[in-house]
Amino acid sequence: MASGVCVLLVVKFTLCVAFNVDTSFPLLKTGGDKSLFGLSVALHQDLQTDAYLLLVGAPREKAEPDVPANRTGGVYSCPISTDQSDCRRMKLIHPDVNLSEDLIEDMWLGVTVASQGRPGGRVLACGHRFVKLYGPLKIRQMIGQCYLRGNDLQYDEADMNWQNPDQPCSHLGDVRAEVMCNMGISASITQTDVIVGSPGSYEWQGNVHVSWMNPDDIFHTQRSSFPNMKRRSIYIGYSVIQARRLLSEDDVTIVTGAPKDSREDARGSVLLAVKQKDQLIVQQTLRGEQTGSYFGNVVTTTDLNNDGWNDLLVGAPFYFHRQQEAGGAVYVYMNSGGRFDSGPSVVLRGPARSAFGMSVSAAGDLNQDGFQDFAVGAPFHETGSVMIWTGSSEGVSTEPSQVIRGSSVSPRFRTFGFSLSAGLDVDGNQYPDLLVGSLDDTVALLRTRPVVHLNKTLRVSPDVVDSNSCDFCIQVEVCFSYIFSTGEKKDRDNITVHFTVAADITSLKSRLRFHDNRQSVYSGYLSMPTRRCKSLRVGLLTPLREKVEPLVFSLNVSLYQNLPKKRNVIQDLKRLPVLSHTPRPIRTQIHIQKACGSDNCCHSNLQMTAQFTDENQNPFSRQKGSQVLHYNSSINRLFLEVNVSNTPSLGRPAEDAHNAILNISIPPSLIYSGVRTKGNASAAECSVDHTVLLCELGNPFKSNQKVNRHVPSLLSVNTAVCTTVCTAVCTAVCTTVCTAVCTAVCTTVCTAVCTTVCTAVCTAVCTTVCTAVCTAVCTAVCTAVCTTVCTAVCTAVCTTVCTAVCTTVCTAVCTAVCTTVCTAVCTTVCTAVCTAVCTTVCTAVCTAVCTTVCTAVCTTVCTAVCTTVCSAVCLYCSLFCCLSILLSVLLSVYTAVCSAVCLYCRTHLCLFQVQLLIIFQPSDISLDTRQILSLLQLSTLSEQSHLSPVSVSMMVEYSLQTSLTLTSSPGPASFSGHVTGESAMRKTEDVGSLLLFTFQVHIDGKPLGHLGNLEVEFKWPRVVSNGKWLLYLTDIQIHGASEPRCNPPGNIINTLRLVLSKEETKRGRRSLDEEEADAEEELEEQSENTVLHLQGQKKKSYTLDCVHGAECVTFVCPLINMSDSATLTIKARLWNSTLLEDYSDAKSVLVRGRATLKLQTNKPTINMETHSTEIEVHIYPDSGQQVVSSAPLWIIVVSVMAGVLLLGLISLLLWKCGFFVRRAAALHQGRILGKHKLQPYTDSDGFLIQDRPPSSRNRKSPKHWLTSWTESH
Repeated sequence: MASGVCVLLVVKFTLCVAFNVDTSFPLLKTGGDKSLFGLSVALHQDLQTDAYLLLVGAPREKAEPDVPANRTGGVYSCPISTDQSDCRRMKLIHPDVNLSEDLIEDMWLGVTVASQGRPGGRVLACGHRFVKLYGPLKIRQMIGQCYLRGNDLQYDEADMNWQNPDQPCSHLGDVRAEVMCNMGISASITQTDVIVGSPGSYEWQGNVHVSWMNPDDIFHTQRSSFPNMKRRSIYIGYSVIQARRLLSEDDVTIVTGAPKDSREDARGSVLLAVKQKDQLIVQQTLRGEQTGSYFGNVVTTTDLNNDGWNDLLVGAPFYFHRQQEAGGAVYVYMNSGGRFDSGPSVVLRGPARSAFGMSVSAAGDLNQDGFQDFAVGAPFHETGSVMIWTGSSEGVSTEPSQVIRGSSVSPRFRTFGFSLSAGLDVDGNQYPDLLVGSLDDTVALLRTRPVVHLNKTLRVSPDVVDSNSCDFCIQVEVCFSYIFSTGEKKDRDNITVHFTVAADITSLKSRLRFHDNRQSVYSGYLSMPTRRCKSLRVGLLTPLREKVEPLVFSLNVSLYQNLPKKRNVIQDLKRLPVLSHTPRPIRTQIHIQKACGSDNCCHSNLQMTAQFTDENQNPFSRQKGSQVLHYNSSINRLFLEVNVSNTPSLGRPAEDAHNAILNISIPPSLIYSGVRTKGNASAAECSVDHTVLLCELGNPFKSNQKVNRHVPSLLSVNTAVCTTVCTAVCTAVCTTVCTAVCTAVCTTVCTAVCTTVCTAVCTAVCTTVCTAVCTAVCTAVCTAVCTTVCTAVCTAVCTTVCTAVCTTVCTAVCTAVCTTVCTAVCTTVCTAVCTAVCTTVCTAVCTAVCTTVCTAVCTTVCTAVCTTVCSAVCLYCSLFCCLSILLSVLLSVYTAVCSAVCLYCRTHLCLFQVQLLIIFQPSDISLDTRQILSLLQLSTLSEQSHLSPVSVSMMVEYSLQTSLTLTSSPGPASFSGHVTGESAMRKTEDVGSLLLFTFQVHIDGKPLGHLGNLEVEFKWPRVVSNGKWLLYLTDIQIHGASEPRCNPPGNIINTLRLVLSKEETKRGRRSLDEEEADAEEELEEQSENTVLHLQGQKKKSYTLDCVHGAECVTFVCPLINMSDSATLTIKARLWNSTLLEDYSDAKSVLVRGRATLKLQTNKPTINMETHSTEIEVHIYPDSGQQVVSSAPLWIIVVSVMAGVLLLGLISLLLWKCGFFVRRAAALHQGRILGKHKLQPYTDSDGFLIQDRPPSSRNRKSPKHWLTSWTESH
């Protein structure tokens, strides 16, 4: 792995521009058809004729006439001329060749051509398919053959040691040795060495043969080569080169490619070897990265970064990368002081299927910038291409400096760039040239143009321009001079530059014009061998609106060249130089005088506030920080109030704001209608562009801009007046207020503060003093007491202990030992005992003494200290508190008073702002609209970094405009007839009178759609309080919604499943006028009879509603998918029997219910006012009604007799059955029943009747039975 950094570069030809290799005047040479003229090329200099030659190999060329073969290949030398067919063939094969030993047919002579690369150097040409016929069987052994010729391309016997070298590959040997070496497929020649590659040696392991010739001794030669390493089929010697300063400063290094190295994957390798006697020893191996890429197909060396060490370039033409669309690669290994990293420093990759890297050649210093350059061929890219890379101090440039396509050189080329040779200046202009070969029987010599360094200057004066007095007052001067990159100053020809000066290039519309052409751009030409200058006058266009942006001038320059049309002569390219690099424009700027200080930079302080208002300019209410619009269809206009000012604030000056523009985005739900201005009405000009409103606030929008408002024009009030008024008022008010406030406040506050501060200070001081005093006293006292106590204690203890010890010890031990031992023991014991005793005694004594002493001392000291300290602290506190409070009060009063005064001043005298009222009309505010949002952005050409967009939003609450109307109701209803049981009813007409109600629902605006629906809630008086039916629902029909009927849950509609009468199914709605007329007639008839015939009772009036007298059922009828209106028709029956039973004494009965229109939606922004209407039914008894009817007398008599007869028959039957026979139990069989077995009985008219608990009935459900009634059959 590489220890350095590898940079991968994929070449993009379209990004490259031409440099100094000329393609306008190429010198072309052509060879025989299909001879592969151009497979190999080399540049050569013939000193004898002082001419430069192009050496071209044509390995498929036909044999010379005197050579006994058909096709041998050949090498041509071509002069530097415009004639394409003046190449001459070199004499290399001797006509007297021994055909019995040498097979020259199809030997591919010219597969390699090389020049010694120095003045007077020799020439080398090889044919790798030369065959030796060995033995009686004439076994063909392809050893290859190379030819050396002198500088004049002729054979020289005096130079026979060079021109007749020994054959390095012997045909006399093992077939596994070098009898098939294919020598000459690659070759190189230096001043002392001939290096040839033979990839067929050792069963295609390959080899490199280096033949060294001693320049001082023609008979002293040495040959070196690789040994048989038994690495078959890796093709060592496929490419070869020798150079110094690779691995060593002095010794040469042989570099050879083995493109099929590595048996496993054939990634290829490059071997760096040195000569040791007759062997080449590998020092380093560089490995390829991709199988079959042919890494090592070509190798070359050059010093790219000019560090004195040669760098290495390796071609891999068959590399590919599908994702990057790359085909072919060149690996660049930068030399680090004689060492190469194992990985490349840079990898250059070419276009897909281009064979990029098929040829790589050191090109010398093409542009004479001090760094070596190189060329890379990509013969299969389009018609073939050659890329030029320039060296630099960093190594390889990131992209080629020039790309040369074969089509731009000649239409003949299809594989332009298959071979390259460079580094020799063939036209004498001190710039090396480039020879390019191909497989198209054509080569091209591309010469390099001289490179000039162009110096250019642009001066503009004055630095600051007064826009009020500038009539072509600006002077522009451009100057040019040049020098060749070689540094040559002699024989300088005139060159012509084309220059363009553009004025005010940063403005969309230029504010300047040149005097000479009245345009903002001036172009001209200057021819020079030496420095030349040109002066121009420039003026300002009036009127001038933009003053902030500087006036920027730019100078662009290029070389003007009138290319000659003649192609039959060699053009002198010295007259056609190129610039050293792509010229960059020079820029300079001046300023327009403005009131923005000495730095000519305006620092504005634009401020803006905005809010939505109604037509009366009252801001909409806010909820959770956001304005809220309660929208309905009656709202026609909305206002956006915007206030803009340019006044100083803390740390921010407010200089003129030039080109102050307000950008307002128009919300999609609103339509821009117009704009009103307040304040500086003449300053704001607005224009609308689709969804954006642009308002120009002023140019400039001045600092503290004043606007006269509510003041006569004779009164000119400005900033100074406001300042004076504010200062005077504030001074007077503050003086009076502060005098009174400070006197009262300071007294109270100082007393409280002093008390608090003194308490805290005294506590802290006393603590500190007591600690110090107690420490000192305790130290002294304890020292004295401990000394005395310890002395006494130790004396007594030691006496006792020593006496006992000495008595015991002296009995057994002599006097001397006893003395020593006693001393030691007594010392130890006394120390321990004294320590313990002293600790206890000292603790107790010190505690008592310190307590007493410290109490007395602390009391005295604290008293004195606290007195002194508190006096000082209180004085300090008083002064500090007074000063703080005074400053605080002054600041508060000053702030309040000044704010009020300045507000008054700004409101009535000075206005430093512009107020815009943007008028909008609602256009697309729908039920889906949740928010109205507008973005406001201030912009100015002045300096202001904190201009952020302001977002003004308003939440939308949509209020539906709806109505609920009872358009048709039944007239007065009546009850009469007989009571009919519920079980006897079969049809709805058995129930009672038909009641018909019609409700109209209307919505103003767009329907709800999927956002919700309206619904009508009914509180329907279904039964009376005792559970009997009252108003029996039979049907609810809906028109204008998706559901034609309303069927609420709970079996509310036609509960008893009665058959609807034809009257209900076919009856249309009567008009309200007809029903009212019928009601009036019935009222007139019923008003004549006010007393019932039964019992002569007086009539009553009843009102039955959901609170009193009736029980209501609540149900809802949704109006699904309602458009703008809907109609509900409710059909019901008045329960006649209930009124006959319970309200027989009624003069009138009023039944009431309620219908309410409600909104059902999950959108919180949609609301609606609830609408309700009363449902009323007026009921009157029929005037001819008899509540209880008496049957005829004969019916009563017959009924009684029939009953008696029936009773007798039943009694007789029971008697026959023994029903009336008494069966009493025996007395002894009696048993006592428990209390739970006994049933309570009550006495009723002499009969015992068992008591039963009262039955609970559901009063809310209708009874399935009625009390007494009579039915007629």
